[in-house]
Amino acid sequence: MTISHFLIVNTSDRELSTFGTAFLKEECQALAELPGVERMDRYDLAEFDDPMTDDGLGPILTIQTCYQDTASLEKALKSEGFKNLHESIATNRDMRISHDAMEMQFYPVADEDEPGEWLAPLSYVVRYHHPTHELEAFIDFYTSHHPQIERRFPSIRSIMCYVPIEWKDPGDIECENYM
Repeated sequence: MTISHFLIVNTSDRELSTFGTAFLKEECQALAELPGVERMDRYDLAEFDDPMTDDGLGPILTIQTCYQDTASLEKALKSEGFKNLHESIATNRDMRISHDAMEMQFYPVADEDEPGEWLAPLSYVVRYHHPTHELEAFIDFYTSHHPQIERRFPSIRSIMCYVPIEWKDPGDIECENYM
């Protein structure tokens, strides 16, 4: 099982929307070196026209770290390195930090029978927010239909879905509670 932690940086200040590309490189490196981190990816804000959505400015930066299990995640979130990163972001009052943790589920692409390696150099990240009255039904339907449709798209290299998990948040960062 792979557990992903998402550290999300938002702002309502369009001037700061380019902040992600220059974001605290030393702190990001420190995050990658937290105990238990197996992989780190950063997703900077990209402006483009998507005819299916128009929901405003997304997060200016999302940092994804991956762990073997929830115990490893919780240990990293209690570390001094994570606390220092949180404090460095929190000092800028024009930015809001939040986070969430989810289990990654990998799916095959094209004609493959098994999921391949996680290779894609670009990701399209979709977040679903509550409320829903039937969370399990939403997850079951989504994971049994969406990856099967997406795998037929040309040039798709990796497909993954993230599902909610039980985890203990040791800090005071707002949790997104994604579906």
